[in-house]
Amino acid sequence: MKRILNTSVLALVLLSHIVAGSFSSLSSAPLQPDRLDELYEDLADADLKPADPGIVLRRLSLHIRGTIPSIQELDHYSSAATDPQLARMNYAVAYLRSPEFAQYWGTYFGSLFREQTEGRDLKYASFYNYLSQSLHQNKPYDVLVTEMLTASGSPEENPAVNFIVRDGGDPLQLAEYTGRLFHGKRLECARCHDHPFYKGYTKRDYYGLAAFFAQQYTTDQYDRKFESLTGLKYVPRNEIENLPADAQKQYNNAWQKFYRDYWNKLNQQQKKAHRQGTDLKYDAVFRVPEMGLRFPVSDDEPGGDLVRPVYPDGSAATLQEGVDRRAILARWFTDRKNDRFRKVFINRVWTRLMGWSFFTPMDDWNDETEIQGEEILNHLDQVFVQQNYRVKDLVLYIVSSRAYARSMPEKDSRDAGSSIRYFQAQRMDPDQLMNSLIKGSFAMTVSDIRERKVALATSKPDLSAINLKGLGALKSPSQNQRDFSNAAEVERPVHYNSFLAVFGAGPRIDIADDEVAPTIEQVLTLLNGRLTNRLAQNFARKGSYIHQYYQKEGSIEDAANAIFQSLLSRRMSNAEWQQIQGLTATELSGNKKDRFNQEALQDLIWSIFNSQEFIHIN
Repeated sequence: MKRILNTSVLALVLLSHIVAGSFSSLSSAPLQPDRLDELYEDLADADLKPADPGIVLRRLSLHIRGTIPSIQELDHYSSAATDPQLARMNYAVAYLRSPEFAQYWGTYFGSLFREQTEGRDLKYASFYNYLSQSLHQNKPYDVLVTEMLTASGSPEENPAVNFIVRDGGDPLQLAEYTGRLFHGKRLECARCHDHPFYKGYTKRDYYGLAAFFAQQYTTDQYDRKFESLTGLKYVPRNEIENLPADAQKQYNNAWQKFYRDYWNKLNQQQKKAHRQGTDLKYDAVFRVPEMGLRFPVSDDEPGGDLVRPVYPDGSAATLQEGVDRRAILARWFTDRKNDRFRKVFINRVWTRLMGWSFFTPMDDWNDETEIQGEEILNHLDQVFVQQNYRVKDLVLYIVSSRAYARSMPEKDSRDAGSSIRYFQAQRMDPDQLMNSLIKGSFAMTVSDIRERKVALATSKPDLSAINLKGLGALKSPSQNQRDFSNAAEVERPVHYNSFLAVFGAGPRIDIADDEVAPTIEQVLTLLNGRLTNRLAQNFARKGSYIHQYYQKEGSIEDAANAIFQSLLSRRMSNAEWQQIQGLTATELSGNKKDRFNQEALQDLIWSIFNSQEFIHIN
């Protein structure tokens, strides 16, 4: 099932031609995940047992929307689950078009691209809004990447520029992160010497990749007076060394003229006014076609020359006069012959949804990397191309499969630890947990809960023909916000003592640096934290959803069942009800057999909040 990956350029080109030749056969029939399931069952070497419908819907909702489903959704889904795959497709489409998808996956993309809500000279939440809106509109992934790589100007007019501004426009940092994000290669070792793990990848190749980002600079000041006096495009003095020798001489002379004819004639107040006039509202990126990157001078080898751009695979770039080098790099990444760009991304999406990876680490795909399920990866690559790189369509295709809905292992299951054969419990990420606590405890008033009833198709649709463009307005962080209804409203990186930080929300220093490993602090936070205690206290108050449910049904057992359904997406078992009755008989019954008892139900929800079943995706 496993094989060693050959990453030579020739192999990549040959494979891409083979894949491209099979696209026509894929598109000749309605797109269904049948082929994916065939390949998956071959890999698992077993027929896949489906999970219970309620568990699958909970899994689907958490993966797509970052929160648990409502009781109404569960009831509706269960009634439509005579064809489980069709019901799952219908709900997946509705979830993917909802604002919650873009909010939750926008936060995930933010962790990939190290988005920061605010910072010095950053426009507040502009990068997150750009990412989430792009997902909401189902913008193709190659378009998104191209926009970020080639962005110039201010984040106010072009929010994609935040990708460049994030590292101050540093060509070396941009080279390292683009190599990891879009090519699955860790290249930073070549900053000081030839790469020890990528044979033939040299220090000069590393600087060649950085040279794609050397025709720009990032600044919070722009001096238009310099331009009017000298007739040259403004280039800060500290960037002149990155110009060719003739241009350096020209700019040095221009700066001398600027100081001689203008600056030295100003008094202190006029100089202060001039500086204030050059201030930009936000950091911005400016492109100067003549600029480049000089190879560093060292004892080991000569340097000082302007480096020619080199692609991440070590091949020399073909430049075009007047064309932004970043656009050339973006075209190379997103070219249909470059299946590696797609597969690196597909691997990330697949891992989030299926719980196992085609290869790890996700950003270090080297000559020794072992790939499991390579036929599935190749198939998904074909589907992704057929769907024009649309992220929602890729997600829909995967979650519509029977493989996605596979059951968890039972105690006596063969190969119970296999993530391929069985769905292994995934610990909720910080956003999923916060959203689920809020939604499951009905923290919003009943009038604020707008349940979306899903229109059910009567036959399996052609997945390639579904319009997944989002509906509804998105939530995002706002300054000085104190009350939250969704984790998407929280600034990133989160404050160190916040609920999200306790449960692993990362500092956004590195790519996807969230942590989901359990800690003692997390246990104590669920037991005694402000959020869980406040939600538990409000859960069964008079006028709450559960209280209204009790008044409608007239049964405390039904009210307890509603709690199980809202939090765990299943009804409580007879054994659980007997145990609850035995432990809290007095509290639940009192003097009246079915008296509504707020305190007892609050204890029940608090205990479920602290259960392993609640904090995991099953």
